[in-house]
Amino acid sequence: MRRRETLEAETAQQRCTIDVNALRPTPDGRLQELRGVLPGELASVVGEVPGAAADLEFFTDGDGMVAVRLAVSGPDHTELATEMAAVLCPFAEIAVHSHPAPPRREWPIVADDRTRAIGFTIDDTPAITTLPWSPASASARSQLIEELAGVSGQGLRVRLSAHPDTADRWAVQLTALSDGEPPSLRLRALVRRRFHGVQIGEDPSAPPVTLLVATDDLHEVFAPPVAGSQPIAGAYRTGGPLPRRHHRRGQRDVERHAARTVRRLATPSGAESSD
Repeated sequence: MRRRETLEAETAQQRCTIDVNALRPTPDGRLQELRGVLPGELASVVGEVPGAAADLEFFTDGDGMVAVRLAVSGPDHTELATEMAAVLCPFAEIAVHSHPAPPRREWPIVADDRTRAIGFTIDDTPAITTLPWSPASASARSQLIEELAGVSGQGLRVRLSAHPDTADRWAVQLTALSDGEPPSLRLRALVRRRFHGVQIGEDPSAPPVTLLVATDDLHEVFAPPVAGSQPIAGAYRTGGPLPRRHHRRGQRDVERHAARTVRRLATPSGAESSD
């Protein structure tokens, strides 16, 4: 038990988490552009640190509100958190901390049984561990957070890392989350519909399939929410965007605050270093 607690404590020290508390409205004319560009911006930060990973987690409460958090891990995780907070702060109110995520039951998302070789039973066919992935059709009209707002007590985690063998693709793994019950039929259908070629697995101990995703397609799987002028299901909104006149100053303030926070989290005593 002590060894497990020690390992969990070491893991917590190697992670920083950014909670997305509320979304800032952005001009509707830029909404689609931002949805496409923001995932690549975040991924490029992860790609600069070998061995780093980012977990984008969504979990829906009983009122249909979706908690969104971005946890970064690996070497230089404090710098990673600072940089990623700077990317997010123009679009969301955020909080940086090192608290572990609430315990959830997890089910891996694996290759769809129907992608196995025809003429073989599932038991005869080795599990698919890596799968090149691209969207089956045009971009989804709704954001992932909007669809997850309808499945209370459940959610998804999307893990992103650089793939060691392919410079033009990213490694993405998905995991279904719940507060105890097995994934609902609605969540299973959502996963099949949005992420063709995969399904929620039945064995919680099985590893998830690794999807190889091009940067231009990242927004279909690694999809931080972006708000326009209208409210979106599952998300809280701020009163407005950062004022244009003070945008750069406001962003610098957030960046400095995030940097101070992650430095404090990285200090064993919890004491904040001087700027």
